[in-house]
Amino acid sequence: MFNYKRIHFIGIAGTGMSALAYIFAEKGYEVSGSDIQENISTIRLKAKGVKIYNGHHKKNLKGVDVVIVSSAIPPENEEYLAAKEKNIPILHRSELLGELTKEKKSIIVSGTHGKTTTTSLIGLVLENNRVDPTIIVGGEVEDIGGNAKLGNGDYLVAEGDESDGSILKLFPFILVVTNIDNDHLDYYKDLGKIKETFLNVIDKIPQNGKVLLCSECDNIKSIIPYINKEFYTYGFDNADFTANIINITPYGSEYVAYFRGEEIGKVKLKIPGKHNVLNSLSALATAKILGLDIDLTIKALEKFNGVQRRIQLKGILENNVLIFDDYGHHPTEIKATLLTLKLYNRRIVVVFQPHRYTRTFYLYRDIAEALTLADVVILTEIYSAGEKPILGVSAKKIYEEIKGKRPDFNIYYVENLTDAASTALDILRDGDILLTIGAGNVWKVGEVLLAKLRSESKVEYHQ
Repeated sequence: MFNYKRIHFIGIAGTGMSALAYIFAEKGYEVSGSDIQENISTIRLKAKGVKIYNGHHKKNLKGVDVVIVSSAIPPENEEYLAAKEKNIPILHRSELLGELTKEKKSIIVSGTHGKTTTTSLIGLVLENNRVDPTIIVGGEVEDIGGNAKLGNGDYLVAEGDESDGSILKLFPFILVVTNIDNDHLDYYKDLGKIKETFLNVIDKIPQNGKVLLCSECDNIKSIIPYINKEFYTYGFDNADFTANIINITPYGSEYVAYFRGEEIGKVKLKIPGKHNVLNSLSALATAKILGLDIDLTIKALEKFNGVQRRIQLKGILENNVLIFDDYGHHPTEIKATLLTLKLYNRRIVVVFQPHRYTRTFYLYRDIAEALTLADVVILTEIYSAGEKPILGVSAKKIYEEIKGKRPDFNIYYVENLTDAASTALDILRDGDILLTIGAGNVWKVGEVLLAKLRSESKVEYHQ
C-alpha cells in the first residue's frame, strides 16, 4: 500500500519520471520535482500544479515524504544525499511503477527495441475499445497528448525497462516481449543473463496471465522451452498470430492478420517499416487475447500517428531534402530505421551520435556495420548520459572500424553538433534524406538546419 502523500522526483524531466509524476498528480498526490532542464513534460506538469525546482538542492526536499530516483541519478546527487541523511524513503522509479501495476491488470511491454511504439499502439487500442486504460509511455504520443494518461478502467499498459533489471519490480498480467538483444552489457555482462531476467519476469505472471512473444527473434525462441505460463507467438510465419504484408511503402504498410491460420482482418498503417508491422500485430494480438472488438482495434491501429523521435519527419527543405529524426541507438534499431528509409530510393545522409561509452565499447563493430546501410555518415562524439568516459572509447572507434573495412565509404568525424550541422549543409544534395539518429540530443542538428533555412525563406516546415 502506497501511503505517502508528498512525492518528490529527482530528474523529473526524464520521460519515465515525468510520466509517473503526471499519473500521481492526477491521482491527487502532492508532487514536486527537480531537474537541470525544462522540456514539454515539465511544462505539462507545471500546468497540473506540480512544483518543479530548477537544479538539485537539498532545500527542495522540505516536507517531502518519499523521494523517487531513476538509474540516471548518480549517488553523489545533492538531493539524493540529503534524502539519505534525513532518512526520507528513497524508491526507484520502477518500484513506484510496480505499485501501479499491482492495482490493475497490467500489460507490460518489454524487449530491447520497440517498447515505446508497441506500448503506444496497445494503449490506443484499449482506448478505442472504450476500456479507459491507464497508459505510461516512454515517449511523446500525439494520440494521447503526451506520455501518460490516468484511466478509470481495469487495465494499465506500460513499458518494462530491462536495462538495469528494474523490470523485475513490476507485476504483469500480460507480458509482451518484442525482442531480446545484446544491449546493456555493462549491467548484464552477457546475453544469457538478459534471457534469465526475462524468464524471471515471466515467472511473476499469475497463472491466469499470458505471455506474448515475437517469434521473429531467435533469442526469444531460445527461451520458449523454459516458459511455464500460457503463451502466444506473433511473427510473419510459424506463429499463432501472423501478418502477410500486401504492400509496404515509405508512408506505411498494409497487411492481412491471421490467428492460427484464420483471417482476423486487414490493417493499413500510417507508420512505416516491417518492424512496425510486427509492433502493430502485437497490439492486435493483445486485443484478441483480451477478447476486445477486432474492428475497433484495427481502426485504432490505422489512425495511429506514431511517436516523436521514431522515424519522425521534421521538415522538408526547398531543395526537397527530407529531414528525419530517430531515437535509435542500438545496431538493430539503426538497421531497422535505415532499411525503412531506403524505401524512398534517395541518398541517405546520417548524422549519428553514439549513446553511452559502455554501449560504444561493447557494440562499436555492430554499430559500424549498421551505419554502412547509409550512403554518407557524419559521426559526432558520444552522448554520455551521465557515464564517466572510458579510456580509449570515443566515436572514433566507430569511424576507424568503418574505414578499416570499407576505406572508400563516405564518412566524416566531427567533435560536436555544430560541426555536424555545418558538415551536413556542405554535403547535402537536392532530394537527399538527412537522418539524425541517437538517444541523446542529436535531433538539434535537424532543428538547426530547419531554423537556418527557414530564416532564409528556403523551407517548408511540417510539424
